Amino acid sequence: MAPHGFLQDPPALGNQLTEDDFLVSLLRRLVPADALDDALPDLEHFGWEVATTIKQLGQQAEREAPTLQQYDAWGARTDTVVTSPAWRELKAVSAREGLVAAAYERRHGVHSRLLQVAKLYCFGASSGLFNCPLAMTDGAARLCELLLEKQGQDAAATQQQQELAAALQDAFRHLTSRDAKLFWTSGQWMTERGGGSDVVGGTETEALAEDPSHTAPGSWFRLHGYKWFTSAADGEISMALARERSASGTANSGSTGRGLTLFLVPVTRDADGRPQGFEVVRLKDKLGTRQLPTAELRLAGMRALKVSPAGRGVPAIAAMVNITRLHNSAAAASFMRRITALAQDYARRRAAFGSLLIHQPLAQRTLGWLHLHTAASLALTLEVAHLQGLLECGGASAEAGHMLRLLTPLAKLFTAKEAVAVVSEGIEFFGGQGYIEGTHLPIILRDAQVLPIWEGTTSVLSLDVLRVLGGSPQAAATFLRQCSARIAAASKAAQTAGGSGSSGAQAPLQQACMALQRSLPGVGSRLEAAVAAPTSPAAQVEARQLAFALARLFVGVLLAEHAAWSGEEEHTLLASEWCQECLAAEGAATSSRLQAEAQAQLHTARVLSGADSALPQPRARY
Repeated sequence: MAPHGFLQDPPALGNQLTEDDFLVSLLRRLVPADALDDALPDLEHFGWEVATTIKQLGQQAEREAPTLQQYDAWGARTDTVVTSPAWRELKAVSAREGLVAAAYERRHGVHSRLLQVAKLYCFGASSGLFNCPLAMTDGAARLCELLLEKQGQDAAATQQQQELAAALQDAFRHLTSRDAKLFWTSGQWMTERGGGSDVVGGTETEALAEDPSHTAPGSWFRLHGYKWFTSAADGEISMALARERSASGTANSGSTGRGLTLFLVPVTRDADGRPQGFEVVRLKDKLGTRQLPTAELRLAGMRALKVSPAGRGVPAIAAMVNITRLHNSAAAASFMRRITALAQDYARRRAAFGSLLIHQPLAQRTLGWLHLHTAASLALTLEVAHLQGLLECGGASAEAGHMLRLLTPLAKLFTAKEAVAVVSEGIEFFGGQGYIEGTHLPIILRDAQVLPIWEGTTSVLSLDVLRVLGGSPQAAATFLRQCSARIAAASKAAQTAGGSGSSGAQAPLQQACMALQRSLPGVGSRLEAAVAAPTSPAAQVEARQLAFALARLFVGVLLAEHAAWSGEEEHTLLASEWCQECLAAEGAATSSRLQAEAQAQLHTARVLSGADSALPQPRARY
């Protein structure tokens, strides 16, 4: 046989929206019909762009990694970060598509943030990592918005405060623009050589006031220090933390020895392109995210606008970090969806041992597992986006506020770890081809590995969960009350749909609800212990287990709730399979039980893998 007879067709992609039935179904439950009908045409058009043009730009950005030109031909220092034309086009696409702007235009009211995140979810895996600067840009925009709201409440604003408001308004206008020529991206300059997680203990950058008599928010300072890890080094502005110091080297009035202040930093160059007040020392050589210009910067008198009270920089960035964590969750779900979609397509092309993979039970089981964990992460991400939208539009109740504070770190830590596991399993599904660079598949795994690290590692986020529980004890009670109420509603819906018996399509949902109900007391006991002593060694050593237990339980609740709403077999099986895998206790392994379970798993695998349905056309080769 000719050599080419052994070749397999590469996997392909279709419309990233219309082929994701679970995404569309979640949106139909969460978004009113009129708002969704208005948004869907744009999402559908974008879904195909993501699978074709945008995907190609992302792959080009990977091939043409950023470089640093430190000197010109005459020896003058320029520190120019050179990026791919594709990277710059991805910035223009992001502006035109409103990937930041949509959340602030509020065209769809409280659902604007949710619909924006749905678009980011489609975009992420094709974006060539441009979703990273978008995350920081969105976080900076949210911070500007909140600071402007606070300024607007001060009827007796000083001239300095008015100038601060004008600067914030100008930054907000650029950060949320749909005009590619006006659109700015923002960096976050937090991490220093002392470490990233302990921001307060690791920050050595100092801020000196230009005019010692003017040190209130709205004053200009000069920053001196070393920022060890700055993503999106080609951004127009950044948010940076520094310690305020007087000319004599002592802490300024109102600042503390450990307190940090937040500054808005314009990234400026002179007419010859020379950086003003900073040097780009080098670009980072990283495991993944190679498309993204990440740099070490030396700040040497860089001009910066003080935007927080002295020593209150860390609390000020909380709103910004919450947005970037939401973006991280959307990126995780996007990577998971990409590898799952590719594996589902490949299974229809790859023949082994006499049949296509899609017709083989164990392959179906693997594909079903990939789909299950992708759906779980998407459901949790969209729930957080929904709550964030309520908060931003003034529609969040006190209970919704508690849930948002608790779920934001939970969603980030859970989806990030899920992404690494799912993408790794997906790569394995392709066998040796999954390990070959020319397939572009290894890129997904390399890039996914950053997700548990950026915006707080799993352990740091677990400690954040403890801080939420310690600072707002009512958050634990709210979580348990929400879970209990939602489980009861889903169980009632399943019983109504299934009649008086427990047979039929709703029986697995009833079983899932019972498993969820059985899990509540154990989770409640863990929460009670954490609330009682959130800073104790026992609570800290248990923090990761607690966080994952909360996340797994709540994901089960969301899947059961959605299955009860839709009544579709696939959604019911998602809820049932999740509860069996993550919540159910092991029983006696009798022969009849194992046989019955195997038959049930075979049916579930066929449904969740999509083996009984054809993938829609057209498709674009990966």
